[in-house]
Amino acid sequence: MKNYVLGLTALVLLGMAACKKSDSRTPDCSDPVTFSLGDTLALCLGQQAKFSGNAEVPDFSVTDVPFENRCPIDALCITAGWVEAELKFTLAGEATTDTLSTIDANVLHPDSTTVGAARFRLLDASPYPKLGQVIDKQDYKVKIVVW
Repeated sequence: MKNYVLGLTALVLLGMAACKKSDSRTPDCSDPVTFSLGDTLALCLGQQAKFSGNAEVPDFSVTDVPFENRCPIDALCITAGWVEAELKFTLAGEATTDTLSTIDANVLHPDSTTVGAARFRLLDASPYPKLGQVIDKQDYKVKIVVW
């Protein structure tokens, strides 16, 4: 019995030593993120994205999701619809805003814009709507590619 307990203890200790220590902290939407050109980011409303280089590329944040018209995933629709996101850009102390859409055919709000030396494109927003569900704006994560 003594050998069994010693063997089991050694096995547990070896297992613990073999495990990697991982950061169990989930990224918080209040934490700013750093990006480079070519990155795709998923940002919460109000979350800051800061450029990591020296070029004329603005920092930015998603300030609103003013329009949600996507076909719910549990519905049958004639068109897919689209979602729009308002972005605030800050470059050299100057702030500007622009509203982007997930479809390029939207005359009022295109899917991408150029600010400084970078182009920003709205790819998607999650969660995707479901029938009868109202999405709280604070639950959105907006996916943007910067190049």
